[in-house]
Amino acid sequence: MSQATATATRTIGTRVVLTAWATMAGGLLMVAGAAIAGTTWFTASLSSLSHLLLLVGMIGQWTSGAMGRGRMARAGTWITVICWAILAVAELVDVVSTDVANVLFSVSTLGLTAGLILAGIATLRTRLWKGWHRFTPLIAGLFVVVVIFPSFALPGRDFEYAIAAWGVCFVLLGAAIRAEV
Repeated sequence: MSQATATATRTIGTRVVLTAWATMAGGLLMVAGAAIAGTTWFTASLSSLSHLLLLVGMIGQWTSGAMGRGRMARAGTWITVICWAILAVAELVDVVSTDVANVLFSVSTLGLTAGLILAGIATLRTRLWKGWHRFTPLIAGLFVVVVIFPSFALPGRDFEYAIAAWGVCFVLLGAAIRAEV
């Protein structure tokens, strides 16, 4: 291996480690935002930052090569990245117009579900990650279907507890990215 190749590999590894930390931070902010709850500029900013950090984490998972480079991996990555960006905007819009924000939340949550499931399947198919790590992207996507969607039937803002639990999925995903680099 040449010096240039070793340096490039180390640089990519460092970037992926940083995105792993961003994923864990985004997950923790998601938990904190759900615990604070309410619609204020502070909580909206906190949630928006959480989504942007998770967007960075998805790019890190792509960069790590864990999903391979096929169509499914590309589709999962781009759908998820775009939907995290829409969610970040929706959080801020929610303070001004709940109706518009609800449309953005709905569309982006459906897209996130599809994107994370595609990314999870792509990660499983490559078999590059071992043990529980390889299941974390798929669990994050399936969590929406199994837990988040049903939680919207809960009274008031009780669905925030499910959102907080989803944040834990991303802390684990960040830990998996970090461990596999």
